[in-house]
Amino acid sequence: MDITNLETKMAEIESAVKKAPELFNAELKKMLETKADAQKVRDMQSQLDGIDHDRAHHHGSGGGEDLLAKAFSDSPEFARVLELGRGKAVIKIPDLAALETKTTITSAALGTGTPGVLNPEQVGGIVPLAQRRLFLRDLLFRGTRISTGSAFFLQEQTFTNAASIQQAEGNLKSESADTFVATTRPTVTLAHWLPISRQAMEDGPQLLQFVRNKLLFGLRFREEVQCLYGGGGASDLSGLVTTATAFNTSLLGTGLWNRADILRRAMQQVEEADEAAVGFFVLNPRDWAGIELIKDSNGNYIVGSPQNSATPRLWGRPVVVTTAMAAGTFLAGSSESAELIDRMDATVEISLDHDDYRARNLAMILCESRVVLCTYRPGAFIWGQLTSSPA
Repeated sequence: MDITNLETKMAEIESAVKKAPELFNAELKKMLETKADAQKVRDMQSQLDGIDHDRAHHHGSGGGEDLLAKAFSDSPEFARVLELGRGKAVIKIPDLAALETKTTITSAALGTGTPGVLNPEQVGGIVPLAQRRLFLRDLLFRGTRISTGSAFFLQEQTFTNAASIQQAEGNLKSESADTFVATTRPTVTLAHWLPISRQAMEDGPQLLQFVRNKLLFGLRFREEVQCLYGGGGASDLSGLVTTATAFNTSLLGTGLWNRADILRRAMQQVEEADEAAVGFFVLNPRDWAGIELIKDSNGNYIVGSPQNSATPRLWGRPVVVTTAMAAGTFLAGSSESAELIDRMDATVEISLDHDDYRARNLAMILCESRVVLCTYRPGAFIWGQLTSSPA
């Protein structure tokens, strides 16, 4: 390498060393291994001293000398190389870690949510809010479907039973009478919707599925409330509680009784009316707990048991435990005596054409169904209060 090229190289090294002392050391090593003029080497050492002075001024550690510059100036091997213009020198830096103080890299410094650095990972899916267990569709739906906007059924209104023994041959036989009435129930539409951005739908398929399921749950939740407490008007289902026969409290008598006694008397009321037998009870969790905790005079549980994990049953009938039934009340009924009928299955639709949603890159998720509840035998359903008793 000639002197001119060496000078050019020195200018490049000076520029680079301001950014990285390691680069300067590498280039200096190459230069020392050449047969350059010793005077030029000394000139380069002077430039190095100037650069080191600038670095010490810029990176000073509060009174301490730049360790790299000190390591060069204190090295006899480096001094010998400078004097002879050839050979090599091993420079020992006593504390490389102190060359420049750096901030310790931690997760907090990087940022847990910094994209591309420490990204969090989703586990367990989306955790929903606590939601009620639904039951009435399982009890009342039998698969019947209609294709019009209403359903009707014939109910026997009166029956005159004139059956008798024919007294003599040739005599007229007795004539009975039967009358009927047609009961019509309109279908009702249950629906709700929510907006969602198109980006959220495309980027979060799990979120989209969660929203779809949540809308379906909301629809079934409202359906169940209507099945129990619907007012029976044109825009309501005919609720089972609304149309049920009131419990006859006189059946309790004047003695002591408890909640279990009330339910058994309700069964008796249906039986005495010759209605379809009670097939289930609906109770609030508070009332069912009160029944299970009934004890005899010796402190033994009568209905429940801490070791019993079977399906709740009372008087041989299943008990539906749900917060849909108001505390302090009960419903006794028969699945044969009412039917929940679909006009349109529950569907979920996604549309970009609602209002100005297409322009705003939004979508509407709509959940909708059409149903009708036909209560064939209101007398087969008993509703009443679980009034306190000293029993």
